[in-house]
Amino acid sequence: MTNLLYLDTMFTHGIRHSPSIMHSEHSVFYLFVRNQLNWDMVQFGLFTSYSIILHSFGAIFSITVLSRKLQVDDALLCTISIFSKFVGSIWTAFVTTDIEMYLVPVVEIFNATTFTSLRSITSKLVEKDETAKVNSLFSLTETVAALVFLPFYSWLYMKTLNVFSGTVFIISAALIIPAVIVLMNFYIGHKLEMRRARKMALEAQEKKDTETKPEPLDFNKGHIEPKKTIPIDIVK
Repeated sequence: MTNLLYLDTMFTHGIRHSPSIMHSEHSVFYLFVRNQLNWDMVQFGLFTSYSIILHSFGAIFSITVLSRKLQVDDALLCTISIFSKFVGSIWTAFVTTDIEMYLVPVVEIFNATTFTSLRSITSKLVEKDETAKVNSLFSLTETVAALVFLPFYSWLYMKTLNVFSGTVFIISAALIIPAVIVLMNFYIGHKLEMRRARKMALEAQEKKDTETKPEPLDFNKGHIEPKKTIPIDIVK
């Protein structure tokens, strides 16, 4: 079961948060905003900096508040993160004004949490001595994804430029759906496992209390005679 969950995590990492996919979007993003909004490199650079700052604040808030203080489950936190990216990708595909584009990073503010959450999930599924192997598999997944998605995104944008230039972002949103399914499976399975663990702990505690419970006193079993007082004669 653990191996299956681990493979699901690798699958989620590969299709959703691999840097190659992010770079694939980024490689066509400038072409998209130049065609859609008539931006130049200065406007694109300002927007990129603005987006990085918002994503950094979102990641800090998610880790310090949602994860540590509120103890939000890693799978749920990752689901929130990629769902924000899902909404942002759909929004980006249909933007027509600069204001709409500048609102996209606000919607995607939790997007930077995905990588941290997936690493946290994976670290709980494997032993400590296997961490190096896990990191190697993550790197291998990213490399394989780069070989697939970088040329695919460039080819797709070229083919759909005159039809609908936002098609690449719709594809990115579609790739998020399987990842959401996998993460929700993680979350539901984790909650059920915790519920079973609590139930077993309560049953064990009740059994222990029953075995160690003292028997009630039975006053009919024995009769305790009162102490007899011996009169003392005082001789004058």
